[in-house]
Amino acid sequence: MTHKLTLRKRSPGSEKIVQAGVFTNPAGAKLWSAITAESAAGVWRENGSFLAYPKPDGWRLQAHKIGGEVQLYTRGRKEWSGEFPEVVRLLSSRLPFDQAVLDLELMGFDGRGRHLDASRIRRAASYQCGILDALQLGDEKLTTCPARERLSMIQNRLAQSLRDEFSLAEYQQIESEDEWRSFYGACLARRTDGFDGAIVKLPDDPYFRTVLKVKPEEPIDAVVVGAYRGKKDERTLMSLLLAVPDRSRNIWVPIGRVNRNSADWDAIWKACEPYISSRRPDGLESPPEEPDVWIAPAVVVSAMIRWVSSSPIYSSGVKLEAVRECTIREDKAAAQATPFEKVLQLAGPGREESQLSLFDA
Repeated sequence: MTHKLTLRKRSPGSEKIVQAGVFTNPAGAKLWSAITAESAAGVWRENGSFLAYPKPDGWRLQAHKIGGEVQLYTRGRKEWSGEFPEVVRLLSSRLPFDQAVLDLELMGFDGRGRHLDASRIRRAASYQCGILDALQLGDEKLTTCPARERLSMIQNRLAQSLRDEFSLAEYQQIESEDEWRSFYGACLARRTDGFDGAIVKLPDDPYFRTVLKVKPEEPIDAVVVGAYRGKKDERTLMSLLLAVPDRSRNIWVPIGRVNRNSADWDAIWKACEPYISSRRPDGLESPPEEPDVWIAPAVVVSAMIRWVSSSPIYSSGVKLEAVRECTIREDKAAAQATPFEKVLQLAGPGREESQLSLFDA
């Protein structure tokens, strides 16, 4: 059975209460993997008219302002205002509201102005901060407003005061398939500038409706649960065991190993050391080979993969293949790891069909 991609068929549910100073989980996003503008065409065919903007590749931050105080939260609920004092200073002095809650994306650049991937953002020499959306401006809560109205409010109320220091996400109303192909192709061409795809929203959707994230490739976010010593040098740890959450069964599922030379090893291992354990973590399925070192599932890494294969070796039935890069994600908590259900779909036969099923209402 082929499942259609659609943003329109959503159960209404109840909207979350937003309060300045209290973190709230941001709107969710589903992935459409599209290497070319042609392979992204189905987004238009299934949804028709929509809003889209180039997706910045950085840290998603939720900014809260109360009076002169500003808090910056990552998706993992960590408060990072101490790490980015210039962003705090600008929001505190230039944001023309005593209370506000904003969705931001912080991108980092090195001393030569080259974009840094999200795992290296804390080493950046400079930053660019973009406003993606607004949940609250002053006393007005905006989460139930249609996306087009929230965008208009941001432009009218924030553009003048923050335009020199912050950029507004480059929203565009997409009215045809050709327009969408052209827009997505332009997004792909901006990779070196720090953009890695597009975000799609329906104009009439409230804030907490799931959006589409259209990207050429998607890293799998997993937790480190173990490490293996080398066969020739037993004193040196040479690979990491990764797992993802199976939320239907409330367990961690091992999905593969990452070699030392494919990982940002020093940073990852330093983060793992406080979580070294003498036994297998609770709720972790048995891997094919027991690690030499067990690690409690707390450290999140992003593994850039070429594909996920079916595997008779792992009890999960899937295995990461051709891992090109594995980096630490300090901005994410274990709860934000990629669900096993999504990994399973990526490994299933008929990739295009299984990909579409990710977007069922």
